[in-house]
Amino acid sequence: MMGGGEGAGPPTDWSGAMTFALRCRLVALQTAGKETVRTRSVLLVDDDTVTRERLGAILERAGFQVHLAADGYDALVLLRGLTSSIPDVVITDAQMPNLDGVALLRQIRSNPRFEATRTILMSSDRAAARGALCDAFVAKQRLQTELTEALIRFLG
Repeated sequence: MMGGGEGAGPPTDWSGAMTFALRCRLVALQTAGKETVRTRSVLLVDDDTVTRERLGAILERAGFQVHLAADGYDALVLLRGLTSSIPDVVITDAQMPNLDGVALLRQIRSNPRFEATRTILMSSDRAAARGALCDAFVAKQRLQTELTEALIRFLG
C-alpha cells in the first residue's frame, strides 16, 4: 500500500461481489450487442505483492486479461513490449518506488498510442491525485465499491 508495505492487501471477503458485478456488466454489454466477444485487458500496477496478486486474480475471474507490474518503470517496459494489444484500462497505485503512479500516468498520457486507454489511480490519500492525469481516482479504503463503479463506467 503506501510505500510498498507487504501483506496488507485488499480484503478477501469482497472479491466475489466485485467479480460478480464486473462479469454481469460484461455479459450485459455482450447481450445488448454493444460489446463484441473480446477480452478486455487491464494493466494493474502496484508495488504491494499481495494487493497486486489478489486484485489481479479478481479481475481475471471477472473476465479481464490482466497484465501485472510492480512499479511504474516495469509498467512502461511492459507497455513498450505490447505490440498489438493495448490495455483498455491502467489501474495504478499512486506511491511506488522507481516510478510512482502519477509519473506513470503522465508518461501514458503523453503517448498518442494510449489515448483510448482509461486510467485509474489508487491511493489512500486523495491529495496524491492532484495533478494526476487520471480518468478516475479510487480510495484504497473503498477499493471494492469505487473500482467496480469506475470499471463499469468505463465499459460503457
